[in-house]
Amino acid sequence: MRISASAENDLYSEYETKKKSIHNYMVHPNGRIDRHKIAATFVHSILKIHPITGASPQSDYDLRFSKAEFLPNEVFAWHCGISIVFSFLMEELQKNKQLSIRQRLEEGFKYPPCSHDDYQIHVLRSLYHAKVKGTFDIFSFSHVFYLIEEYNKLILQVP
Repeated sequence: MRISASAENDLYSEYETKKKSIHNYMVHPNGRIDRHKIAATFVHSILKIHPITGASPQSDYDLRFSKAEFLPNEVFAWHCGISIVFSFLMEELQKNKQLSIRQRLEEGFKYPPCSHDDYQIHVLRSLYHAKVKGTFDIFSFSHVFYLIEEYNKLILQVP
């Protein structure tokens, strides 16, 4: 596997272009977008630019049985997105002096249990299919990030 030499510039350019279109869509050309949309926009940019090359699922079996090594861009996109949301939340908890909750979250987000596989593996598969079919929706995926954040607040009993 290798990373494209132009990846950094390409990702930045795609992110900025998409961010501007989101601002315009939301009728706030100079406004701010929330952390969930920022994260989803990064995910979109990574899936579109495809900065890591050299690995892809060779068969439905590879994808079905969660061979994450065949999904490097999806793994990268997911971890970048969830890290953005996590960082913003941790900063907010620090600012609001909710230090005990912040401490309990330091090991990272928890994910809902799934009956057949790990939650994050399901997300990686959905990102792969969205990329292949060209159906990734920033607004819908921002809700995935929002719901993960809310799930963690719920299990930690955050008001």
